[in-house]
Amino acid sequence: MSDARVLMLDWCTDACRETVFLLRLRGCQVTVVRDGHEMLNWFFSQMSSDIPFDALVVNRFQRIEEVEEIFETLRMRGVQTPVLLVEREDLPRNFDIEQWGGRTCHPRDLVGSLTGFLQLDPVLQ
Repeated sequence: MSDARVLMLDWCTDACRETVFLLRLRGCQVTVVRDGHEMLNWFFSQMSSDIPFDALVVNRFQRIEEVEEIFETLRMRGVQTPVLLVEREDLPRNFDIEQWGGRTCHPRDLVGSLTGFLQLDPVLQ
Protein backbone atom coordinates (compact mmCIF):
# COMPACT_ATOMS: atom_id res chain seq x y z
CA MET A 1 0.00 0.00 0.00
CA SER A 2 1.69 3.17 -1.14
CA ASP A 3 0.66 6.60 0.01
CA ALA A 4 -0.63 5.24 3.31
CA ARG A 5 -1.60 8.08 5.63
CA VAL A 6 -0.23 7.67 9.15
CA LEU A 7 -1.10 9.84 12.13
CA MET A 8 1.60 9.58 14.82
CA LEU A 9 1.42 10.80 18.40
CA ASP A 10 4.88 11.70 19.68
CA TRP A 11 5.22 14.50 22.19
CA CYS A 12 8.95 14.68 21.42
CA THR A 13 8.73 15.54 17.74
CA ASP A 14 12.50 15.95 17.37
CA ALA A 15 13.08 12.35 18.47
CA CYS A 16 10.75 10.85 15.86
CA ARG A 17 12.42 12.39 12.79
CA GLU A 18 14.22 9.15 11.85
CA THR A 19 11.03 7.10 12.09
CA VAL A 20 9.12 9.64 10.01
CA PHE A 21 11.92 9.64 7.43
CA LEU A 22 11.88 5.83 7.15
CA LEU A 23 8.09 5.73 6.82
CA ARG A 24 8.22 8.37 4.12
CA LEU A 25 10.80 6.27 2.24
CA ARG A 26 8.13 3.56 2.14
CA GLY A 27 5.66 5.97 0.63
CA CYS A 28 3.76 6.93 3.78
CA GLN A 29 2.39 10.37 4.37
CA VAL A 30 3.07 11.02 8.05
CA THR A 31 1.48 13.64 10.27
CA VAL A 32 2.98 14.02 13.75
CA VAL A 33 0.98 15.46 16.64
CA ARG A 34 2.10 16.19 20.18
CA ASP A 35 -0.82 15.11 22.36
CA GLY A 36 -3.91 12.93 22.45
CA HIS A 37 -6.37 15.78 22.06
CA GLU A 38 -4.59 16.96 18.92
CA MET A 39 -4.50 13.38 17.61
CA LEU A 40 -8.24 12.93 18.00
CA ASN A 41 -8.95 16.33 16.41
CA TRP A 42 -6.77 15.53 13.38
CA PHE A 43 -8.16 12.02 13.06
CA PHE A 44 -11.84 12.95 13.17
CA SER A 45 -11.40 15.99 10.96
CA GLN A 46 -9.86 13.77 8.27
CA MET A 47 -12.14 10.77 8.82
CA SER A 48 -15.03 12.39 7.04
CA SER A 49 -12.87 13.62 4.17
CA ASP A 50 -11.79 11.82 1.04
CA ILE A 51 -8.37 11.21 2.59
CA PRO A 52 -8.75 9.59 6.03
CA PHE A 53 -5.77 8.18 7.94
CA ASP A 54 -4.92 4.53 7.31
CA ALA A 55 -3.25 3.94 10.67
CA LEU A 56 -2.59 5.58 14.02
CA VAL A 57 0.71 5.22 15.86
CA VAL A 58 1.02 6.11 19.53
CA ASN A 59 4.76 6.49 20.09
CA ARG A 60 5.82 8.75 22.95
CA PHE A 61 3.14 10.13 25.27
CA GLN A 62 3.16 12.06 28.52
CA ARG A 63 0.42 10.28 30.48
CA ILE A 64 -1.12 6.80 30.18
CA GLU A 65 -4.53 8.40 30.77
CA GLU A 66 -4.04 10.24 27.49
CA VAL A 67 -3.59 6.94 25.66
CA GLU A 68 -6.62 5.42 27.38
CA GLU A 69 -8.70 8.43 26.35
CA ILE A 70 -7.62 8.02 22.73
CA PHE A 71 -8.53 4.35 22.65
CA GLU A 72 -11.79 4.83 24.53
CA THR A 73 -12.88 7.62 22.17
CA LEU A 74 -12.01 5.56 19.09
CA ARG A 75 -13.86 2.53 20.44
CA MET A 76 -16.95 4.54 21.44
CA ARG A 77 -17.17 5.95 17.91
CA GLY A 78 -16.73 2.54 16.28
CA VAL A 79 -13.45 3.41 14.58
CA GLN A 80 -11.86 0.47 12.75
CA THR A 81 -8.58 2.20 11.81
CA PRO A 82 -5.56 0.15 12.96
CA VAL A 83 -3.70 1.48 16.00
CA LEU A 84 -0.11 0.60 16.86
CA LEU A 85 1.21 1.38 20.35
CA VAL A 86 4.98 1.51 20.76
CA GLU A 87 6.07 -0.25 23.96
CA ARG A 88 7.79 2.04 26.45
CA GLU A 89 9.25 1.54 29.92
CA ASP A 90 6.60 3.80 31.41
CA LEU A 91 3.76 1.76 29.96
CA PRO A 92 2.03 -0.01 32.88
CA ARG A 93 2.42 -3.79 32.75
CA ASN A 94 -1.32 -4.25 33.21
CA PHE A 95 -2.17 -2.04 30.21
CA ASP A 96 -3.89 -4.37 27.78
CA ILE A 97 -3.80 -2.85 24.31
CA GLU A 98 -5.85 -5.70 22.88
CA GLN A 99 -8.89 -4.67 24.93
CA TRP A 100 -8.85 -1.49 22.82
CA GLY A 101 -8.34 -3.30 19.53
CA GLY A 102 -4.74 -2.22 19.02
CA ARG A 103 -1.35 -3.88 18.76
CA THR A 104 2.02 -3.22 20.34
CA CYS A 105 5.54 -3.25 18.99
CA HIS A 106 9.05 -2.64 20.25
CA PRO A 107 10.44 0.81 19.35
CA ARG A 108 13.14 -0.60 17.06
CA ASP A 109 10.46 -2.62 15.21
CA LEU A 110 8.05 0.26 14.64
CA VAL A 111 8.75 0.77 10.94
CA GLY A 112 8.71 -2.97 10.20
CA SER A 113 5.56 -3.53 12.25
CA LEU A 114 3.75 -0.69 10.54
CA THR A 115 4.95 -1.93 7.16
CA GLY A 116 3.37 -5.31 7.91
CA PHE A 117 0.31 -3.71 9.47
CA LEU A 118 -0.39 -1.73 6.31
CA GLN A 119 1.12 -4.26 3.89
CA LEU A 120 3.61 -1.72 2.58
CA ASP A 121 6.43 -2.58 0.24
CA PRO A 122 9.13 -4.09 2.50
CA VAL A 123 12.00 -3.37 0.06
CA LEU A 124 13.76 -1.03 2.49
CA GLN A 125 13.42 -3.19 5.59
